[in-house]
Amino acid sequence: MAFVSIILAALFIFIIILAAIFGVGFIIALIGLITLLVTKKRGQKRIFPKVLLGIGCTIMGLIITFVLILVIYAAVTGAEYKSDQEVLEDIVITSQEAARTGDTQAIIDMFAPSVSSQPGFEESAEKYLHDFPYDYDSIDISTGGGSTGDDHRYIHGHFEIEKDGETYYGYIDTHYEDESDPSNVGVQRLTLVSQYVYCDYQFDLPDENGIYSEMVSPSVKDIRIIGGYPHAWFAANNDGISIKELREYSENQKRKIDDITEKFGTPNMMTDGAAVYLLSDIGSADDPHYADICFDYYGRVIYITIYSEDNYIESFDVDRK
Repeated sequence: MAFVSIILAALFIFIIILAAIFGVGFIIALIGLITLLVTKKRGQKRIFPKVLLGIGCTIMGLIITFVLILVIYAAVTGAEYKSDQEVLEDIVITSQEAARTGDTQAIIDMFAPSVSSQPGFEESAEKYLHDFPYDYDSIDISTGGGSTGDDHRYIHGHFEIEKDGETYYGYIDTHYEDESDPSNVGVQRLTLVSQYVYCDYQFDLPDENGIYSEMVSPSVKDIRIIGGYPHAWFAANNDGISIKELREYSENQKRKIDDITEKFGTPNMMTDGAAVYLLSDIGSADDPHYADICFDYYGRVIYITIYSEDNYIESFDVDRK
């Protein structure tokens, strides 16, 4: 659960408790007042109604005083709780403004001292600002979990930037609070890669905390959107293969991926567990369709899924019984 949600839930419960106590005081005071008026009307002199009235007013007065103290304290200290989303947005906005103005120090300041003090950090920050497309067309920021405890609050998230038809992918890891080690408070890791690097399964950024950016992939020069996600695309089988032939060749035949590539040629994209071919007998040049062939560790084909650029079309299992 996000930290702000915990705070709001606790605050809601606290308000209910205060309201309940205030309500009890109000009822006691009301009973005392009514009883006092009745006894006076009857010409009776009893101390009990005055006691009830005094207790009720005292309870209400204490609650009102306590609430006023809290309000004044919050106003004086400027206490503010930000949601995970707001924390991530602040980091991206700072990056955008720093990239626009070339303010490397702004990036250094938002990082945890334990990270920004590392050798080469300033040079990496300058490269990040050079690569950051501050005049983007659109941006989407999303939280990706984290950890919240009594003495810490860690936040992770991602952002995607669109500019001139290309997409850039970023990752954020920040320690918003860390009472055990104040030098860890701040951004821990901030990365930005182009869509080509993002699709390059053989390229990895350093594992250490820091700030990293990379725009050029050593191997991926083209991408395709398949099923709504970017994939590396290589110039093989550009005329496509027949899904009808692929289905007939694969179903109930206990095929391995090597059998597929031997018959249909080199796929347009291949990872450790999937191979993708352009299809020739469905779709069109304006609406291409693709076959995504999933195989296991031993190379055995498990199922085949058909996608358009943005949508799932259908899938079929390869019966291996």
